[in-house]
Amino acid sequence: MTVNDPRNLTCNLRFCGQYEDEESGLFYNRHRYYESDTGQYLSPDPLNLRGGVSPYSYVHNPANWIDPLGLTSCPGIKEISRDDNPYQTRVDPRIPNRPDPKYSIDTSTFTSGKMTANGGIRNNKEFWQQWSNLQPDSLSKSNMYRIKELGLSPKIDNQWIKTFPEHVNYKGETLIHHHVDFGRYAIPVPSSTHVGSGGIWHTK
Repeated sequence: MTVNDPRNLTCNLRFCGQYEDEESGLFYNRHRYYESDTGQYLSPDPLNLRGGVSPYSYVHNPANWIDPLGLTSCPGIKEISRDDNPYQTRVDPRIPNRPDPKYSIDTSTFTSGKMTANGGIRNNKEFWQQWSNLQPDSLSKSNMYRIKELGLSPKIDNQWIKTFPEHVNYKGETLIHHHVDFGRYAIPVPSSTHVGSGGIWHTK
């Protein structure tokens, strides 16, 4: 054989110590043959399940043993509840890049109002008119009256809390519509959590 002969460039060793038999096309694994095309051994394992304890093993899959995103909680640590956290934007993973359409209003459909920095329109009356059609079950009779007859924002009451339990600690407060990221989609939030540009919703 010469140095540049292709037979010198082959390696017959395969995964986990198997040796490829060029003639049969099978992989020999010490005591039985493995067919790589079908993914199965052609002869039974002579050791069966009685192989005994071995101090040797393949390394574990490190991708299953690490948590690069920090999403796995530590055992014994109590998870922080979000139930009464008012700073939530509901999302539907099937509809990306916007809040859940069942709980938000697209303000770009408003007929008038002041523009937000990212394409929304500020119009309190239109927001609550559309909300009363979108989520009528979230509004009590008194809140529906405030919207339809008085043109006012609703207040957080027991009926509202059934739909938004995270607002339970803000009962009695007036609701404000908040433009998510100053954009076209707006969600209802308690007024005390939306205090001008310095509020939690508009962190400076």
